[in-house]
Order: sequence, then C-alpha cells, then structure tokens
Amino acid sequence: MFSTAPDSLTNTYWAAQGSSLEETEKGIRLTTPAAPFHYAAWAPLDLSGLNLDSDHGWLEIDLSDLAGEIGIGLYDESANALHAEAFMRDRSGDFTHRIDLHALRGNHLLFRTGPAGFSGTVTFRGARLLTTPKVV
Repeated sequence: MFSTAPDSLTNTYWAAQGSSLEETEKGIRLTTPAAPFHYAAWAPLDLSGLNLDSDHGWLEIDLSDLAGEIGIGLYDESANALHAEAFMRDRSGDFTHRIDLHALRGNHLLFRTGPAGFSGTVTFRGARLLTTPKVV
C-alpha cells in the first residue's frame, strides 16, 4: 500500500521542528514535536484497489506503545485538507485504529501532534486496506 522506510515518511522541516523517526523491530517509532497540530510523518496511500461504487472500505492501521497524544488522519494534498482525524492518548501494547473510507478523501496517512501540543510517541507497524461489497 505504501513504503514505510523512514526517509519516505517525513521531511527536513518537520524534523527541524522536533519530529523524529526510528526503525525498530516492531516498526517505525515516531515522535511528534511539542507544538499543537504539528506534522510529524506521512505516508502516501495507494487506494486504487478501492471502488466506492461497489465496495465499502477501511484503512486499518497497526500501532503500538502510544505515549502522549497523537493525531492520525487522511491528508488530501491537492485540497490541503485533513479528513477523518482521530486523537489518541496513552495506550500500551499493540492496537489497531480503523479509518472509514466511505468518501475517498485523502492520499496520505498523516501523523501529527494533538491540540494540547504535548510531544507523543507511537510505533507504526503497518496498514492495510480492507474492503467488503456494499449491500444494496
């Protein structure tokens, strides 16, 4: 669905502001900067396998060991807009977050700091597209 190599997930401006990415055994450990709503990492999505006329889809994101607060959403680069964003706080162990793709908006999965502006860390273990036929 997308590359999870750390150098493909961030940019130098975000790193200069305090975001960081580190490869670990479990996945990519990312840290958000200590500033409200500050971008930390993104991953381009290939959702070409999803046909919203006939299918319903979800993006299932595997995460672990969340400390602090992290925002995750779908970023639409052409519209400069963030959709389906959720903020999560302090969760130990492995967990999964799902984003409903009922309206296909967004071409990147985006991680950023939450509204309080506290730095957060989470391990991104991967993501996959789930689909099911629509019932008519």
